[in-house]
Amino acid sequence: MSEVADKVKDMSLKEGKKDGKKKAEKKPSNALYLDPQPEFIDQRIAMFEHFKQKYDEEISKKEKVPIKVTLKDGSIKEGTAYETSPMDIASSIGKSFAERQVIAKVDGKLWDMPRPLEGDAKLEFLDFEHPEGKAVFWHSSAHILGEACECHYGCHLTHGPPTDDGFFYDMSINNGETAVTQADFPSLEQVATKAIKEKQKFERLELTKEQLLEMFKYNKYKIKFISDKIPDGTSTTVYRCGPLIDLCVGPHIPQSGRIKAFKVLKNSASYFLGDSNNDSLQRVYGISFPDKKLMTEHLKFLAEAAERDHRKIGKEQELFFFSEMSPGSAMWLPHGTRIYNTLVETLREEYRKRGYDEVITPNMYSTKLWETSGHWQNYKENMFSFEVEKETFGLKPMNCLSEDMRVQTNKGFLGLDEVKDQWRDLKFANYNPETKQIQYLPASNFILKDAANHKMVEFSDYDINSDAHGSFSLFVTDNHDMYVQTGRVDKEAGDINRIVYEENSEFSKVEASQLVGSGKGIRFTTTAPNGIDIASVASYKQVVSENQQQTFLELYGYWVGNADKVGETGVTFTAANEANSAWLSKAISELEGKVDGTTITDSKLSALFNGSEQSFAEWVWDLAKDELRSVVHGFARASGDENKKIYTSSVILRDELVRVLLHAGYTSRFELNATKGWEITYVEDVAQCVNPVLYSDKNVKVVDDYFGRVWCVTVPTGLIIVQRVVKNAEDVVVKASRPTIVGNCPGHAVMFKSRERSYRDLPWRVADFGVIHRNEFSGALSGLTRVRRFQQDDAHIFCTADQIGTEIAGVFDLLKKMYGIFGFEFKMELSTRPEKYVGDLETWNGAEQKLEQALDEFLGKGKWELNPGDGAFYGPKIDIMISDALKRWFQCATIQLDFQLPHRFELEYKTDKGPTSRPVMIHRAILGSVERMTAILTEHYKGKWPFWLSPRQILIVPVGPKYYDYAQTLQKRLNDEHSFYCDVDVSGNTLPKKIRTGQMYKYNFIFIVGDEEEKSNSVNVRNRDIPEEQGKNAMVKVDDVIQQLLDLKQSKRSDNKLV
Repeated sequence: MSEVADKVKDMSLKEGKKDGKKKAEKKPSNALYLDPQPEFIDQRIAMFEHFKQKYDEEISKKEKVPIKVTLKDGSIKEGTAYETSPMDIASSIGKSFAERQVIAKVDGKLWDMPRPLEGDAKLEFLDFEHPEGKAVFWHSSAHILGEACECHYGCHLTHGPPTDDGFFYDMSINNGETAVTQADFPSLEQVATKAIKEKQKFERLELTKEQLLEMFKYNKYKIKFISDKIPDGTSTTVYRCGPLIDLCVGPHIPQSGRIKAFKVLKNSASYFLGDSNNDSLQRVYGISFPDKKLMTEHLKFLAEAAERDHRKIGKEQELFFFSEMSPGSAMWLPHGTRIYNTLVETLREEYRKRGYDEVITPNMYSTKLWETSGHWQNYKENMFSFEVEKETFGLKPMNCLSEDMRVQTNKGFLGLDEVKDQWRDLKFANYNPETKQIQYLPASNFILKDAANHKMVEFSDYDINSDAHGSFSLFVTDNHDMYVQTGRVDKEAGDINRIVYEENSEFSKVEASQLVGSGKGIRFTTTAPNGIDIASVASYKQVVSENQQQTFLELYGYWVGNADKVGETGVTFTAANEANSAWLSKAISELEGKVDGTTITDSKLSALFNGSEQSFAEWVWDLAKDELRSVVHGFARASGDENKKIYTSSVILRDELVRVLLHAGYTSRFELNATKGWEITYVEDVAQCVNPVLYSDKNVKVVDDYFGRVWCVTVPTGLIIVQRVVKNAEDVVVKASRPTIVGNCPGHAVMFKSRERSYRDLPWRVADFGVIHRNEFSGALSGLTRVRRFQQDDAHIFCTADQIGTEIAGVFDLLKKMYGIFGFEFKMELSTRPEKYVGDLETWNGAEQKLEQALDEFLGKGKWELNPGDGAFYGPKIDIMISDALKRWFQCATIQLDFQLPHRFELEYKTDKGPTSRPVMIHRAILGSVERMTAILTEHYKGKWPFWLSPRQILIVPVGPKYYDYAQTLQKRLNDEHSFYCDVDVSGNTLPKKIRTGQMYKYNFIFIVGDEEEKSNSVNVRNRDIPEEQGKNAMVKVDDVIQQLLDLKQSKRSDNKLV
């Protein structure tokens, strides 16, 4: 490592001021560019040009062979390797066509348009309208923004990604002493515009980690990125546009002139890596387009969205507010409560028509219920919990089934898509016992996708030095074979459970599916025979025999032992008896001199496992010495293939494994540096716990010089949390949590189980408007869309497999009815069985077939989207996206089949043939949370509520005090007899001002009454939505107008017209 790299290890990301002597650079008040420009800009450019010249020379020496390029339409273009670029191909099609293309896709991977092709390839072009093309366009625009910020402030940039609606760049200005203000926006836009007019090329260059550390040595944030995310001995890319050179994997647009419209939108504060313990940064947001007309349209959209903001309208119409006395819980004012109750009552009316039973369930449950449902293991940190009479209770939680997920590692947040990308091409080096060769297999062969087919076990995390331990969770798959030793539970003083094992009891081989949930105290051994498997795997020899020679220990030295017998730096081997112990002791004594800093001891542990804890994979026993040595060298060679994304159990693997485990659904919290081993307990009173020992690689030392890696793989270093995305007002991810099921589900399962059920009881449709809580960070709270307390139109259908199709069709009909009332367009997506799943294949196939048939009948073939393999592990799901008046898409409704929860709660019903069977559970929500739907509807209607939902339906305005009695008599009739929301303005304001007040509050109708109206028992009607008729309306008899209003209310029309 270079001197720069050595300094990185001690670099703090939270540097304080140094004696107040370091002064912030000040830019002239009206200057566009900092004068002088930072020295690092020229230094960067010089280094880039030096290595770029070398790179160009290398490319010029490449063999220029003919290549064939296949386009999307099947046509073939001829070219030359390392000369012909996608831009050349696009230009051969047409100049205007080439200018419209943002990026190329070569063999399925994004590729810079000017970058030469390296061989035969399939080529596709993406323009701005394509999602990936738009992301690249905005990513390139972020670089232009970064260039403007560097030139204007002399700042240190951190990162600048594209977002769903533009881009941003984070930066530190004058060591955090200078903040961005809106007054800076015009200057930044002028510098960016100049860069765009210069048509600066985006140039790609690959540099080694050492070169990157040197290039960015001025920027501690870049140094942190490079040190943590780029493995030693590897390289990555930088991109240059004008004076800016930034660490970036790309790709980018050909040149900055493609950007025709650029605007800085807003600024905010942020934290480096999203961690409040790190430096505070400045964030600048922007937007850009390849056409000025698109910019004009977008700015109009933003202005319209701001006018429709539910927080703004909610305040103006006095619907709700939030108080510091209960953050994240809406205080619903009278008029807001009217909307809330009307939405709930509308659903209740539909439930009554459709055979739903509404129930009321407790708001809090013992943690025993949450442990059975899986909430406690997966969602505990997002639940409100408290102790009552020494028992812990939790409020009903909720976590939406959604894909807006991030994973948090000790290196910050990663998006779910990024996680998938990280392991999609990952391969592991694995031994094939049939060929006796190392083979490279996809990571998907070894990961446990979507937490499917798993049972939760609780680990205790032991620190040998302090004897302290905490808890975390890990999954064990059902289909693993385990060697178990049966024990019994004994109660010690204080009612502490103790597992007792008979000294001579033998191990037996069982399937994990039989073991988990069996209610037995057991012990089993486990190991990682090839550096890949996590948790227990099949086929072990349980007795150490004399066939295991020193060669085996020397070449393949790993072990499994008991946590409390492992010393701080020692490795424990065990033998079954004295005879075996003799050769083992000899082998150990010969090995001790070869192991750096480690004492290898012989521990018979006669009280456990009859003196044997050594376990090895079965295929190892069949190998001769030369074959075993070949295997070890094969792994060593694989370790050298890290740049090809082929890994053995190395440090790099641990970094990748973080992402793999996170996507797989592993959840844990611990710091491996302090961990010496893990122990699991399984007893009858503690559900679903087992008792193996799994050791960290801190305990396994390199044996001899045959290999430089440790083959015992465990959970990787660092804090690992899988969480649902939560964003603050600036769209910064501040917290997330793993998706689980809405908190009403366990209560409904308990209700189902409360009495014996028969097939005659099914389907049972049960609805619940119970209160749900989510323990959100305060920074994540945002209006009604992100709250801590809310209600959901949660319902479950318990049915037989044969009834799935009919029940889904019924839910579709309810969707159509409700969304039709609101005027929403919607689209539907079906996600099918993932690689790992619970339940039998026949049930899955049948359920999916019925869902597809229901979708075809409801929408028509080809009018819904299929996401193969993207379903939850416990059942296929249908997601429904709605589109509001601004054509924004929201996911509110979810239909989820669940084969797991009925199993967890052991739900059964008697079939028509006598034996019992498990019901299928269908989770469904139409509105989602009432709070969030109210926010969506507020913005959808822009505060102009349809009459049936309006909190202010009628305002009666008497022209003078003389007509107050008539107005109030009419109000009483409308409210008391017909349940309208009618108010009377008897203030001392003038008639025009009263009318303006009614218009401001968006009353659907204003009834003006005076002498003529009173005499004829009539009203003069002003319609909110027909401004051209204001003041020109004829009188309408009260009886007639009441009937028209009743028709408008009962029909739930949105046109606000009296017929």
